[in-house]
Amino acid sequence: METKIVKGIVLREAEYRESDKILTVLTESGKITVTARGAKKPTGKNLSLSSLFVYSEMTLNVQNGKYYLAGGSLIESFYPLREDLERLSLATAFAEISSYLSENGEDAAFMQKLLLNCLYFLCKKEINIDLIKSVFEAKCAEYSGVIFKVEAPMSYLPALIPAIIDSNGTASISNR
Repeated sequence: METKIVKGIVLREAEYRESDKILTVLTESGKITVTARGAKKPTGKNLSLSSLFVYSEMTLNVQNGKYYLAGGSLIESFYPLREDLERLSLATAFAEISSYLSENGEDAAFMQKLLLNCLYFLCKKEINIDLIKSVFEAKCAEYSGVIFKVEAPMSYLPALIPAIIDSNGTASISNR
């Protein structure tokens, strides 16, 4: 049995048997399906790692080409998303789109980074969700190969710069 360590975001979870879950996880190397044994038990060691939108470093056992969650450490739970239905709905849509654009085995580092940043900004309640949604859609279009040009009056620029550029002058939506 081979052991593999990956950093991934749980995009989807499905109940399996009495106490197990099947997870769809977005990693830098692509989308994978992971079986989390005992993930539905209140005392299960994989409970915190197998929740929706959790970003963690997972230790996986690889057996016959299938992945089984052996353990890991939580990096970010994105818990504030669960406190606001509108932000939770948007995060779910982002996860579905990320899943669709990240085919199995395909390099998905860009999509993972984009999703992580957008989930991070969704947790910050002071940032307008329409802006986050627009940036996510534009970056997904760019990732898919769609090129478009946006023309806007210069009067809109000062309102957009603080949301996209951080105090160091770097684009914070693409760098965490």
